Amino acid sequence: VSLGMVTALSIASYFLLPPAMLSGVISGGLLVLGNLVFFHFFLGQALAPKSGITPKKVLVKYYLLFVLTVLIIFFLISKNMVHGLGLILGLSSFILTVFWVVTGEIGIIFYRRSAKEAV
Repeated sequence: VSLGMVTALSIASYFLLPPAMLSGVISGGLLVLGNLVFFHFFLGQALAPKSGITPKKVLVKYYLLFVLTVLIIFFLISKNMVHGLGLILGLSSFILTVFWVVTGEIGIIFYRRSAKEAV
């Protein structure tokens, strides 16, 4: 779902926003996707049976990933490689994805309730 949201934001920004912002949207979206992939990998290791990985180790990896992300964002903005607002829009693709999924799930719940009451 996140890849679709990043793609949709990138296409929309290509047509609706100034060209300078497109690189920021794509960069922010790729940062979000990279974080999700690594976080999924860390959690997958921790939740695997008999992995021996403690929650403390997962948190350490998560915070290291967070610091790396902040450093990448700082580098991109300080070197004027991306437009700041475009980067914020790209990073917000995660929030938009969560909103999209939650809205869909709420719709399913309300549909099931109304279907039960109709019977």
